[in-house]
Amino acid sequence: MARRIKRKVLSRAIRTKEKTVALSCRPQPKTKEILETIAHRNGRTVSAEATEWLELALSGRSQTHFIMMLVADAIDGLELMHGQKRNGASGESPPPWSKVKGATWLNNPDLHHQARGAVNAAFELLKPKGYPPSPTDGWNVGDAGHGKAAFEVIWDHMRRLKPGEKLKPHQRRLSALRAGLGKLPDKAVLWGQTGIEAQRSALSDTEREEFIELSRKRHLAREENEADPSYRRMTPIEAHRYVDLSAKAGICTQAEADLLHQELNKKFGTSGRATQ
Repeated sequence: MARRIKRKVLSRAIRTKEKTVALSCRPQPKTKEILETIAHRNGRTVSAEATEWLELALSGRSQTHFIMMLVADAIDGLELMHGQKRNGASGESPPPWSKVKGATWLNNPDLHHQARGAVNAAFELLKPKGYPPSPTDGWNVGDAGHGKAAFEVIWDHMRRLKPGEKLKPHQRRLSALRAGLGKLPDKAVLWGQTGIEAQRSALSDTEREEFIELSRKRHLAREENEADPSYRRMTPIEAHRYVDLSAKAGICTQAEADLLHQELNKKFGTSGRATQ
C-alpha cells in the first residue's frame, strides 16, 4: 500500500474585509532568494511573506523610523569597521535575518559601547529647545523611566507571539519584526524571563499589565537608591502582589516567594497580604 506523503501547509496572507489586488514586480534574483528563504523558515507562501514585509516597510513612515534607520546604518558601519562582520569578498553587510558570525553590538561589549554612542549622538543632535523638562512641565523626577517602560512593554508583546497563531491586525507588524530578529527575542531576558519562558507564563493579560506597572515602580525605587533593591514606591499590598505575580509567572518558585513574603512582613511590620 502506497504511503501518503504529508505536505506542509503554508499559511497565506492574512485576509481582511478589504479585497486584495494583484501586484506584479521584478525583483533582483538576490532579493527573490532572500524572500524565499524567509518564507520557507516562517512556513508561509512567498506572496504572504512579500505582503508582510511590504506592509512593514510602508507602515513605518514617521520621522522617528527614518532617524532610527540612520542610527542602524551607523551601527552596522561600526561593526564592519571592526573587521569581524563579513559577507564574502564583496564586504557587503548581510541582511538582519542572516546568521552573522563574529562581533556585533549584541555580543561584543566594545561595539555595544560604541553603538550607545551612536544612539546618544542622534538624541543629542535632535533634542528640542528647553531640554531637559522641568518638574513644572508635568514631569516628575525619575519619569524618564516611562520611555524604558514603553520599550519593555512593546518588547514583551512582541516576544510572546508564537509562530502560526492567529494574529490581530496590530500584532502583524510585531510578528514581522519578531521574524527579522530571529532567536534574539527568545534569548533576551526581560523581567527575569527569556522570551520562551514568557510564552509559557500563566499570567492573564490583566495580570501581566499589573505586573508591568509594579515592575516599573520597583525599578524606579532601585534607581533612586541602588544599594536598596526595595519596594519603597509600593504599598505593602502592592509589594506582596508583585511577589505573587512573580511566582505565578515562573520568575521565582513558590518556596522563594514564601521567603520573600516573610522578608516583606519584617520590612513593613505587617503582612499587607490579602487573606488566602
